[in-house]
Amino acid sequence: GFITGALKETFTDNHLEKEQTTRVIDSIVTHRIWGYPIFFLFLYIMFEGTFVLGDYPMQGIEWLVDQLGNLIRNNMAEGPLKDLLIDGIIGGVGGVIVFLPNILILYFFISILEDSGYMARAAFIMDKIMHRMGLHGKSFIPLIMGFGCNVPAIMATRTIEDRKSRLLAVIMARIFSKFLVKGEDSPFVMELPPYRMPTSKSIMRHTWEKGAQYLKKMGGIIMIASIIIWFLGYYPRHDAHEIVAEQQENSYIGQIGKAIEPVIKPLGFDWKLGIGLISGVGAKELVVSTLGVLYTNEGDVENVNLSDRIPITPLVALAYMLFVLIYFPCIA
Repeated sequence: GFITGALKETFTDNHLEKEQTTRVIDSIVTHRIWGYPIFFLFLYIMFEGTFVLGDYPMQGIEWLVDQLGNLIRNNMAEGPLKDLLIDGIIGGVGGVIVFLPNILILYFFISILEDSGYMARAAFIMDKIMHRMGLHGKSFIPLIMGFGCNVPAIMATRTIEDRKSRLLAVIMARIFSKFLVKGEDSPFVMELPPYRMPTSKSIMRHTWEKGAQYLKKMGGIIMIASIIIWFLGYYPRHDAHEIVAEQQENSYIGQIGKAIEPVIKPLGFDWKLGIGLISGVGAKELVVSTLGVLYTNEGDVENVNLSDRIPITPLVALAYMLFVLIYFPCIA
């Protein structure tokens, strides 16, 4: 009673106007009917911006990677070191670093949504749907990020406080929560902050921090994975075979592919597709480039699409794409 009286005499709340603005905006954006189309409109703008705008710098980085590869190709003596630099490091890391602009633009939009206070509303809006899957609203944020790349999606699971909810994903959530990851569902309590105008400084800082984390992964884990995959495909007796595909077949990675072939044969996959799956551990983008190297027996390889060179049915191709999509994410 004393505190209440003292506050009435001395305290003036300067946030009433901000609270009223927040209340008015929330009545629209968290509306049980209008909240969903507004939210999906924001998502559409975010993804359209990420992939349409991101395509231009992506092409620029691809060109730079090609130029760097050509520079080494034209000015360095033949040998394993040259092949390692061109095919292993530049080919492996370069194939993944092209996604940096997409990551930066995606995080730019996400930073705006977070700093403005809308991201908390997105979790609140999706909570009802996510609960039916055995998850809660905050789990939706990593799912959004996973559209661009698994790396930021997995990093975003840190926003989920509860370990159980962090480990589950949508399709397996029901099975996992019943049999493997047991424990009480954590109550979904979160503060809805007032809306704020995001500052350019904080947005740029958040965006660059995430970009820097991605670059560290490129320089560390993905580079190491690319070198290992290159080594396994290069040795032993690299010079003993004139045809690249023949050399790959007799390399260590070819031997591994043939060893796992009996297991993947029922899916319609041969040892070459098996090697593609192994290379995808480093980064899923490496699957396509690996298959491009392996299926090069035809003389008219430049004019024949990769899809026409792989002797599999559309059903097996769909099964392969699903397998790559659902099996463990890249090392990063």
